Amino acid sequence: MTLLSIRNVGGYGKIPEALSESDRLWSHLVEWAEDRKVRYQSIALCIFYDNPWLTPESAQQADACIPIANPVKGTRSVRCIPFEGGEFAVIEHMGPPSTRWQAFRKVADTVHASELYAVPPEPAGAMSIKPLTGDGMNRIEVCLKVVRKR
Repeated sequence: MTLLSIRNVGGYGKIPEALSESDRLWSHLVEWAEDRKVRYQSIALCIFYDNPWLTPESAQQADACIPIANPVKGTRSVRCIPFEGGEFAVIEHMGPPSTRWQAFRKVADTVHASELYAVPPEPAGAMSIKPLTGDGMNRIEVCLKVVRKR
């Protein structure tokens, strides 16, 4: 899958909700894609590269993304990145954004307790996935990259 992305540096808890009044990430991506007639899916992905329990807030990096139909030439701030996929542990979170960290913690704890899967070496990579068109529910999927134990 090809993603249109914009980098956010700073605390993960301060990343705004996609297309909310305070959103400066996904709204910019959607506007950028529409201005250039780039076909995109109405899905807000956020790829988290750092472990928030180990990395200081000021150094936490994440990419806000939307899937696009074909690779395009980006700019300095809007990049086109490939998403290779792979195996992920997934949990669905329904509730206020302030409790999302609990979903990330639960999926991480479940993987750490697994006899079949492990978290790969840092950066492991985690994602959240949310439709840009709401159904009235505050629902996201929380995904954590995993590898099979030998």
